[in-house]
Amino acid sequence: STRVFMTMTGFAMNMYLYLAEGLIVCISNGILTLCIVGSRHNRKRREFLLIVAQGVADTMYAVAFMLIAIHRLRLEASAMLNATFARWDCASHPALFLHDIATPLLGLVPMAMSINFLVCSTIPLWYMTAGHTYTTSLIA
Repeated sequence: STRVFMTMTGFAMNMYLYLAEGLIVCISNGILTLCIVGSRHNRKRREFLLIVAQGVADTMYAVAFMLIAIHRLRLEASAMLNATFARWDCASHPALFLHDIATPLLGLVPMAMSINFLVCSTIPLWYMTAGHTYTTSLIA
């Protein structure tokens, strides 16, 4: 029998790895979010709201990364990987637009968590009486 081996470029292999990583992030964050949102007890915990916010930011970034990988694989398949595109075409591409929104969130949510830990450590009595409004305003 004749075996046909398809060669895959290192670039394409990296893009498929990015797709796999993005899928794992989306699935794990989806399950985590469902566990938190699905339980009344977990929804009441302010720390879990921060974890959900981080999960949403991670998922947005992963989806953007997967869409970018798909776009790059299409460009490679059509031999346009080294082509030049107008700035507006890049700026208005949905994957890049989502990436530009999600990237700052990856740093803002940990900063909000740090502020939350500082507040709960320095003024614990106020923190214990503060409601969900505090956490919501911190995330916003």
